[in-house]
Amino acid sequence: MYYPSLRSRLSLHEPWSIFPSGNFQLELVCDMVLMINWMMMVLHLLVRMLS
Repeated sequence: MYYPSLRSRLSLHEPWSIFPSGNFQLELVCDMVLMINWMMMVLHLLVRMLS
């Protein structure tokens, strides 16, 4: 179950280094949003295949 993580991309952007304390939470939120999007996409494809 692989989904592209924003973690590596966020570390490349300079603005995020300004917030070292909230950086981990930001990564977590981004990962969760991507995970939900990925799951919704898979569910959508499954529904289209089954119908």
